[in-house]
Amino acid sequence: MILSENFLLCEYNREGSSMFYIGNRNKDFSVNISDGFLIEDEEVVTLIPFDLSKDQFYFIKTYVSLRYQKKN
Repeated sequence: MILSENFLLCEYNREGSSMFYIGNRNKDFSVNISDGFLIEDEEVVTLIPFDLSKDQFYFIKTYVSLRYQKKN
C-alpha cells in the first residue's frame, strides 16, 4: 500500500490476477485496474513512487530492438 499526498495506491492479487487500486483521498474517486496501466502503445506498466509529497510517480518502459540478418 502506498500513501501519497493525495492518493492511496494498492497492488493486490484477485483470483490469480494482479490488480491495482487508486483512490483520491480528497475527492470521491477511486478505480480498480487489472494488470497495470496502459500507455500509448498499449504496453502495460506499473507506477513506482518517486516523490510522494508531490504525488509524483514514474514507470519504466522497455524498448526491444529486433535486428534481422539476411541469410545467404
